[in-house]
Amino acid sequence: MRTRRFGVALLAVVVATVVVAGGSSCQSFRERMLLKDGNALYTAQKYEEAIKKYQKILELDPNDWNANYLTAVCFLALYHPGSEHPKDKEYADKGLAAFEKTLTLTPPSAEVKEKTEKYYLSFLDSTGDKDKAIAYLEKQ
Repeated sequence: MRTRRFGVALLAVVVATVVVAGGSSCQSFRERMLLKDGNALYTAQKYEEAIKKYQKILELDPNDWNANYLTAVCFLALYHPGSEHPKDKEYADKGLAAFEKTLTLTPPSAEVKEKTEKYYLSFLDSTGDKDKAIAYLEKQ
């Protein structure tokens, strides 16, 4: 009887390990598919739809560098500088927040980090938020 309980317990541990390992690879596969779909939408200039795909990745992994960066770039593409329309203000707020999150993460390379900083500062400039740009540069 005792060996049977041990066998059942061992089986439960093995099953739990397989489920956790398999769930991790399933999540990774799902993230890759969402990224691929989002990139196709981005290429087709369907930025709002692309953002939805990237947001799904961020629900799975809030620290995904690519999804944060691509979300920020989509909002940048949607934003019309100088516009007072509420939608443009929303794009600016969400885009800047996405860039700020991206800049807290480890970029793929130093060149990519530099490019991201330039986009961020350019976005701040186009929204007229020069004080925030100055504060960011002083912090650097």
